[in-house]
Amino acid sequence: MKRRLLGFFFLILFFPSFTAAEEGRTLTIAVCQYEVSETLYLDVGAFEAKAHDIMTRAESSGADLLIIPEYANVMLAFLPDANQLEGVRTIEDGLALLTGPDRPFPDLKTLFLKRSPMVRKHMDRVWGQGARLHHLMILAGTYFAEDGGRLFNRLVLYGPNGEVMYEQDKIHLTPFERGIVELDAGSPQAARLVTAGGLKLGFSICRDTFFDDYANLMESAQVWIDLKANGELYTEETEALFSRALPSRQAEYHFPWGVTACLNGNFFGLLWQGPSEITRYRKETKTVETVLRADNPGQERFLLFTVKQ
Repeated sequence: MKRRLLGFFFLILFFPSFTAAEEGRTLTIAVCQYEVSETLYLDVGAFEAKAHDIMTRAESSGADLLIIPEYANVMLAFLPDANQLEGVRTIEDGLALLTGPDRPFPDLKTLFLKRSPMVRKHMDRVWGQGARLHHLMILAGTYFAEDGGRLFNRLVLYGPNGEVMYEQDKIHLTPFERGIVELDAGSPQAARLVTAGGLKLGFSICRDTFFDDYANLMESAQVWIDLKANGELYTEETEALFSRALPSRQAEYHFPWGVTACLNGNFFGLLWQGPSEITRYRKETKTVETVLRADNPGQERFLLFTVKQ
């Protein structure tokens, strides 16, 4: 296990990066194409070490904002079950140990409801305090948030003082989120833009990019950031689907910059893949072009770019 962890951290420290620099920079943004694994969520020290390495790299690169993708904190809910899950190969086997009539939790939703405060506490300590120590804004991905007895897929943005600047809930849920986890949908009326570094930032969580609920907000945004967790192999069909998400919205609403931040990796047989990318709308040609794109949709990558008004 120690040898595996050492190798894991070595990869984090030296995974490739891509940089697009411009003169007159206003906001420097780092996107971590975050890779998950069982070890990461069954050992809080591994999670903290990985976060520290990512935040350190973002700070040393001169970033103002660090972006972590959807679902990056969800699996922290399984931290207390590390001993029980040792040797488990599939998520189905793991859930059979944890949920059911004679198990600690009657169902998966109850597990996430009960563990949500613990997960948020870890997030505030790791990402919130990290934002303050590293002088960063951190869009820390999402977690399953308990709110009035309901459960939401919620993104959290921390300011450089370590305090929460903004939160937003996913509106259009996947069949897994609705049927298995029984998440509740967020309200499109709650979405708003956030000003950072003189730029107006807008946010979406995966499927929300395909719908019109609040897309008109982006007509006055400089940057639209989409957090993704594509739970399948990245194929030609998936690539076509990605092109109909944020790039299609950018062509329609003409916001200058688009950021897609993707989760990848494995967790007890669950798989996520997809390339993170930066796109730009060119007024002179009325086209959307890819400025940066991760060279591998299934490994951790680090994208760095700057935006000016």
